Amino acid sequence: MSFLDSIGLRHGTDKASSFHDYLRIYEQIMPVHKPVNLLEIGWFDGASMETWREFLHQESNIVGVDIEPKKSIGGVKFRRANATSLHMVEIADELGPFDFIIDDGSHLSPDVIATFINLWHSVRPGGYYIVEDVHVSYHDDWLGNPNPTRPGRGGQTSMQFLKRLADDVHFGHAGAGPDGRTVHNIASIAFYPGLAIVGKKP
Repeated sequence: MSFLDSIGLRHGTDKASSFHDYLRIYEQIMPVHKPVNLLEIGWFDGASMETWREFLHQESNIVGVDIEPKKSIGGVKFRRANATSLHMVEIADELGPFDFIIDDGSHLSPDVIATFINLWHSVRPGGYYIVEDVHVSYHDDWLGNPNPTRPGRGGQTSMQFLKRLADDVHFGHAGAGPDGRTVHNIASIAFYPGLAIVGKKP
């Protein structure tokens, strides 16, 4: 059990090893010795917000966004917005850029794709954009498709979009091309069970 996972288990977040087991991955990329700017889309019961508040440097700026009103948590800024809206972009422009943006929102593929496109510019150089629960893109009832080569009921699935971003990492490297990148400035993209982490070039 990692230090971050022990905190997450205490607060009851589903990111901990009791369920999704994402926190062991986060601990590898999140510094604790310096302040960071973190935005998480999807507040739910606030357990992950409390986890970030305890784990991250005390001078970190933690912002949580949800479409529904939520009970305040000390040390965390709450903003109410639809993640795909212009208001969300305005919030990100006001409070960003961010070292970490975590999409734990609706998980519906059209929303995941639109939110990434709208907020990628708000990731600080060297920062990370993280999409949680991408496994639902294989579920019909989440507008996905169990056949990874076929579109979901909502069109392109989030995993199909993210796989396309993996191509963007390689365009231009050692003469590879032609350059048909969807998004520029991607340094890396890593996949873990249920999780995708997109790194921005420094």
